[in-house]
Amino acid sequence: NLYREVNNKENPEALRLAYQKVYGYYKKTGRMRTAAAIKKKLFLFQRIGVDFILEHKRAILADECGLGKTIQAIASALSCRENGAEKVLIISPKSAMDWWREEVFLSTDIEKMDIFLWGENKDISEIGRRRFVIVNYEAIRGRDNKLRDYLKSAGFDFIIVDEAHRMRNESLQTRAILEFDAEYKLLLSATPLVGSK
Repeated sequence: NLYREVNNKENPEALRLAYQKVYGYYKKTGRMRTAAAIKKKLFLFQRIGVDFILEHKRAILADECGLGKTIQAIASALSCRENGAEKVLIISPKSAMDWWREEVFLSTDIEKMDIFLWGENKDISEIGRRRFVIVNYEAIRGRDNKLRDYLKSAGFDFIIVDEAHRMRNESLQTRAILEFDAEYKLLLSATPLVGSK
């Protein structure tokens, strides 16, 4: 159907160009290689999302709830290089931390001992030995935060910020997250972003 629309001369030029762009993504996605570490099969739209994230390196994934943003984020982190990201930081609400750990463990071939969950383990020196580090927003907030200082220098390749709509305006929380740097940054949200400025 999409191929027909690309070549349909009755469509306005702008619409045909949009169809061509989308069709190009669909064709390109067929060649995308998702990391072998991923156990779950991704839907086509998820593979397109992963491809987009890998191409742009900094993105916002704002699909509706239930469409698999979590597995797309994990797949992106594990597909960003030949052997995937060596160190991944996940910042999430406290209530979602266990969910993230279970998704990483159940959806990939990553062992639980390679996943650091702040709160369950507060030994900062353990972070350097783990591939996935999961922390909550509250843990990195505030001035003179030792965890945040350590995380800034930990050398993450990929940063995932879940529920990114929590980053509003110029709050301490937003500034804390913006201090982290990595080659790949992915913000996830199913909630529209609303600012006060």
